[in-house]
Parts: sequence; structure tokens; C-alpha cells
Amino acid sequence: MVTLQCSPGFASRRISPRLMRLRRALRDVSLSLTTNLTDQRSDIEITCGYGCPSDGEYETFMTTERAPVCSAKYLRDNGPIQYPSDLSNHVLLHEYQRDEWKFWLSTAAPEIPGSTKAMWFDDAYSATLAAESGAGVVLGHLSLIDNELRNGKLVRLFEQAVPQKTIYTLRMKRNWEADPVLASLRNWLLEESSHQSFSEG
Repeated sequence: MVTLQCSPGFASRRISPRLMRLRRALRDVSLSLTTNLTDQRSDIEITCGYGCPSDGEYETFMTTERAPVCSAKYLRDNGPIQYPSDLSNHVLLHEYQRDEWKFWLSTAAPEIPGSTKAMWFDDAYSATLAAESGAGVVLGHLSLIDNELRNGKLVRLFEQAVPQKTIYTLRMKRNWEADPVLASLRNWLLEESSHQSFSEG
């Protein structure tokens, strides 16, 4: 049994839709997928932040930009949203853990301090689900919501992205090289990270 640890958002957006493809590629792998980020028993850990730790245990897995997105319904009911400054009149969905709206607004719309219409969430996954339901505008992780953008469930409002990209890192347990199952799963994850969108092919 191999235990893969990642955030709820990454699990639902990047891992779960690819489980059938994983099964076809690695038929002998028994996978335990956990979103308990305090679990110390994982064999492979995927984390995100602004950089890759330099202690040698981590490697860059994938990067993503964040930009304002909302549901098509929200845009129909509350639009148009033509300029970044228009967001001062809209509901902005924030995260307690990593609120990047101030960074985006400082470059895209420095003339406005933000929106007085705000909602706060524990993490990006919850905030993005709220945006999909029509609650407001969120800074979406573009690599995680590429399918929703392609099928029109979410709409990207502006080309401007948060100046600093989010970096996902992969940490393997010690001596993973000696375990062919772990090595195969690592290679599969790295290969899948190069695919910008999910398909059944």
C-alpha cells in the first residue's frame, strides 16, 4: 500500500479524475489517498507554496498561476466585469491561509483597496467551490481548474495573474529509490503533471 498525501483541492481536481488512468498504467499499485495534512505516515507528499525547499527532499512538481475567475451564472447576473477596478463592487472570495487578493489588486488595480463585499474560507478548495456555485470571484489555481474553464463552468475575467506563481513540490520518503512501486508512482505523477487538462485518453 502506497500512501499519497495532498490537499483536498489537489486530490479532487488533479488526482481523483486520473485514477482510472493510474490503474491502467500501474495495475499493481494499491493506493491510499489522504488529505490529512498532519499525517506523518505518507510515502509521497504533495505540497504547495511560493518556493521549493532546499533541503534536498523536495523537487518541483508543477507550477500554476492564479487569476480572477467566477461562474458564468455570476457573470450573467452581476456583470459586466470589464476592468479590474470593477471588482470593487463585487464579492471577492478570500482564503484565511493564503490571501493573495492584495497582491493581485496591487498590480492590476492599485487605485482600489479591495472590496467591502468579501467572504472568507479556510482554503482555496472551499473558495473555488463557492465561486462555482455563483457566490463571487475567486483567485483560481488555473492548473487545477483548467477543465472548468474549458467547459465554461468558470470564466477567467482578466489575463493578469498573481505576480508570484504557486509551486507544487513532491517529497518522497527516504530511500524511495529502492522501492520500484514508489519509483513508478513518482514517475507517473511527474508525467501527469505535464498534462494541462484531463482526458480519458
